[in-house]
Amino acid sequence: MLRISLAALLTAASLCGQTTFAAIAGSVSGPAGGFVSGASVAAVHRAGNYRFTARSIETGNYTIRRCGKARTRFESRPPGSVSS
Repeated sequence: MLRISLAALLTAASLCGQTTFAAIAGSVSGPAGGFVSGASVAAVHRAGNYRFTARSIETGNYTIRRCGKARTRFESRPPGSVSS
């Protein structure tokens, strides 16, 4: 089972005015505590079932950009796994 730690949860970005988008960043680690590269991470909005995805890089870090601000559940899959 992969563990997702969120460094910044739903931090809204603002460039030129207001926006309805957010970003989620964090890292993925395995059972032994080591970082996992290539894991798939998804933020799924509960109301609309919209999926926003990212893959972790070599250091286990990931960023999901431009996701809406709403109640969200998180999913992760190890590298090489296929969603059903």
